[in-house]
Amino acid sequence: VAQRVGADIPFFLSPHTSYLAGTGDTLVEQFEAPKLSVVVVRPPIHGSPAQEAYQEFDRHPEKAGDLEVMLEALRAHDTARIMENISNNLQTACERLEPDLAAVVVWLNQQEGAVSAAVSGSGACCFALCEKDEIAKEIADKAHKVQHWWSKSAKVVGADSFGIGCLS
Repeated sequence: VAQRVGADIPFFLSPHTSYLAGTGDTLVEQFEAPKLSVVVVRPPIHGSPAQEAYQEFDRHPEKAGDLEVMLEALRAHDTARIMENISNNLQTACERLEPDLAAVVVWLNQQEGAVSAAVSGSGACCFALCEKDEIAKEIADKAHKVQHWWSKSAKVVGADSFGIGCLS
């Protein structure tokens, strides 16, 4: 049922950090969830439907980040290297459809303690991985108070006893 809703839905239902192949239907490897602090912001834009973002991507494809570097970092539980290598090769297509997203990513990357910022999925929200929980909270507060964006700080804490990925 989940895959009929969207090819990536099974990925989001898994409580584990996973490397999937194909359309997200072939599990290759699972990892312990890295302990990460994150801030998520949503500027006042409508966002683009995922289908439009993928069509734009197909017109101008972007190479994905280095998979082997990320897999090595995940296997080694190297949080710093994981944060440095986060990427979204759909981001440029999303920014072409919603140019304000680029400014949000730049703003997040300029915040002290933000390690890596990107567009989340096919747009509307952006995120930054941060060095500490307190920094993520400070950036979220600043995004809300200064930029007037919806924002939330969180931390990835892994899977709970019910098998659901958690943010707190």
